[in-house]
Amino acid sequence: MSSEEIAAVEKNGNYWLSASNTAYHIINPNATSLKPIESDGYYSLARGGDTFYVLDASGNSIKLDLNGRTMFDDFTGVVSQAGSTNTYTPTHVEESPFVWYWEDKILGPHPDAAFLVLASRNDVSASWDTSSFHNNNIWGFFFDETGTYQGQSDVIKLAWFPDALQRPGSQYESLFGDDLNNDGLITPGASPTNLLNISGNQHHIDDGHGGESVILKNDNVIIGPNSNAGWSATQVEKNGGHLEVLWKHPTGNKYDVWQVDTSGNFVSSIKTKLWEDELKFNQDLNGDGDTGLVTVEAIGNAHLKHGDNTINGAPQYYIVDGSNDPIGLTNGGQKGPTSYAGWSATQVIASESGGYEVLWSHTGGKHDVWKVDTSGNFESSIKANLWEDELKFGVDINLDGIDSGKKNNIYGSVGNDTFDGGAGDDIINGREGHDTLIGGEGNDWLSGDGGSGYAGNDILFGNAGNDDLRGRDGNDQIDGGTGNDQIDGGTGSDTIITGTGSDTIILRIGDGGNTSSNADIITDFTDGSDNFGLDDGLLFSQLVIVQGSGAYASDTIISKGSEYLAILQGIDATLLSDADFETVDIA
Repeated sequence: MSSEEIAAVEKNGNYWLSASNTAYHIINPNATSLKPIESDGYYSLARGGDTFYVLDASGNSIKLDLNGRTMFDDFTGVVSQAGSTNTYTPTHVEESPFVWYWEDKILGPHPDAAFLVLASRNDVSASWDTSSFHNNNIWGFFFDETGTYQGQSDVIKLAWFPDALQRPGSQYESLFGDDLNNDGLITPGASPTNLLNISGNQHHIDDGHGGESVILKNDNVIIGPNSNAGWSATQVEKNGGHLEVLWKHPTGNKYDVWQVDTSGNFVSSIKTKLWEDELKFNQDLNGDGDTGLVTVEAIGNAHLKHGDNTINGAPQYYIVDGSNDPIGLTNGGQKGPTSYAGWSATQVIASESGGYEVLWSHTGGKHDVWKVDTSGNFESSIKANLWEDELKFGVDINLDGIDSGKKNNIYGSVGNDTFDGGAGDDIINGREGHDTLIGGEGNDWLSGDGGSGYAGNDILFGNAGNDDLRGRDGNDQIDGGTGNDQIDGGTGSDTIITGTGSDTIILRIGDGGNTSSNADIITDFTDGSDNFGLDDGLLFSQLVIVQGSGAYASDTIISKGSEYLAILQGIDATLLSDADFETVDIA
């Protein structure tokens, strides 16, 4: 490569890097300074600086080269006849549909194998442009798909004429869509049939004809491949109002990033973390197989990742919360996968008290939870029951096959408990006390009193999923939420909200009482969607279904003998039939 020739170093982003032996060139491929000459047809002709180019519709280009020389102002040096050197200005380009001859010989390719460039001679009088004798100053030249000059003036051999003649300009008119002989007509003629492929080329950019092509400099000294003792510039990216150039050392264990202005002048070295530079340049700079931050987990809005801060390591955990900048985890210094023997940070969640909570797991089965602030700084260790941490993080910490993301077995004891199963299929028993049980997402089984005689006025929320909700003893409030739920109030005066979906409300002898106040209240029964399940041998024929009176005049009352079982608010008794009831067997 001569010092004047430019070769591409990389074409990875919005800005590209090229180099000659003496200078690095920063090129904006989207800001070409080419001047169009004509853009009709399949191919366009343009000029950049001192060179002419053929472009396709996608912006790919080749430069037109004459006998190994780039053409400067015109086609200088084209020899049209022995001993005569003329100059030409190109005006049109298309793929040639013609076979051409010279001195009774076919020269080179057949149709559709070359570019035909029309040009006008510069060293002749203006009268040639209107002279049919001089072919209206129309001349054809051939170049292959690489842009290399192939043949001289396009000529045609006629059977009745012993010598080859220059092709009449009118035969080009259909190809170029132009009235070349100024007779007011475009003569029909040949067209290309097999378009040449120049995809993948952008020579007008590689040659330095980008509108923002600048040379890299340091203190006004041009910087090239041999300027920095083995260091090589390998990539450039635009960042805000400046450019950043990546330099690599041949040993592979050092790199640097220069900030340069839009004129290519060095401003400063940029010192950032390795993983940030890897993301910026989309490269694995330390050869560990990873680019940027490595995901530890991606559950919820806050995610846990880790990455190397230097080319020699220094790994650190990072909290990535939505689109916010990553937050480094610290506790008297940076903390990462190698900070504590056997310990690994495995998950992070947003804390209800602000900041975050980070779950640490040990290879020996232990676990710990850190409370960190919004900057990732350690504040304290949080001590809680194992099941509470499993519920909080939704993982099976002790690997017993039970976790809130799959199935929680949660049993309350004495006292008023609140349990939230979260996502997954949960089993939650409130047992003794007035408990609040929330199934969360998933198909859950909630029981207010555990079936063991522990009375309590419980609150059960099924939320999403097809849930099995059992109030058992006490005056319970049960909300099915979304999904197709089975709702069993048990004994006591229960309030049941079926929610959306097709729900089944359980009725059985002994769950009601001798007054209407002992019956279960169903607030939103939907006829045709919800129904009743008759348990313990209760039959539809044993039921009395009537319209209420007084305070219950708008409601339907269901009873068996003297036992009031259920009151359906806002439902007309005539809507109910045996189709709304089915026999069930509740275990």
